[in-house]
Amino acid sequence: MSEEEKKHWSLRLLGAMIFSPINTITLLALLYFGFQAYILGNDPVLNKMIMLGIAVAWLILFLAKNLFKLILTIAVVLILFYGYYSWSRRDITACEESGGIWNAQTETCEAPQSWWQKLQNLWRESTSG
Repeated sequence: MSEEEKKHWSLRLLGAMIFSPINTITLLALLYFGFQAYILGNDPVLNKMIMLGIAVAWLILFLAKNLFKLILTIAVVLILFYGYYSWSRRDITACEESGGIWNAQTETCEAPQSWWQKLQNLWRESTSG
């Protein structure tokens, strides 16, 4: 690597650390307690619990910072799912709005029948065989 590339790498790292000090502090704390738990073996259970607490606190902070984007993304996904659901049921909806009954077996719209007509159809189907 040339000297200029090294300078750019270090400047980018410094910029990222200045732009996000919470992430930098969180990463350093995780590295410190990970070093204590896994390398040195000093009270590993306590250090692992501290690491877990730091990670959970960072996750909560991250979600709080990005809550608006998260809610907006969920809303867009739900709207897309509802749009697809409505589009896939457009024939059924049109049939029901026109007063018909959708027959799922034949996938056709049929005129509504009285209970007597339904009984006669069942009788015809059972006798014909």
